[in-house]
Amino acid sequence: LEDYLVVVYEITKRQPAARVSQIAKRLGVSLPSVTNAMKRLSELGFVNYEKYNMITLTKKGKERAKVKEELQSRFRDFFINVIGLEPAVSDKLARSFSHYVDESV
Repeated sequence: LEDYLVVVYEITKRQPAARVSQIAKRLGVSLPSVTNAMKRLSELGFVNYEKYNMITLTKKGKERAKVKEELQSRFRDFFINVIGLEPAVSDKLARSFSHYVDESV
């Protein structure tokens, strides 16, 4: 769910709201997967979501997404600049690694 949250955050930094199709394309997942994730994130209070409507972050969602995005950025920079991996590989690894590290690091 954190990956979905970060993608919504990235999209809404550039435009007022996100669409299910945009999120699906960015993450390479199906539309029903995004819909299920948005329902769950809405239940948890991280996004404002109603079926067939635009998706926005709540204050709680925005704060959590900022922390996760920063953590992923640090990992991405490490994989690219220290280890020398390609950006695409670094992005995937950074997304995965960020789930296993406490945000206070």
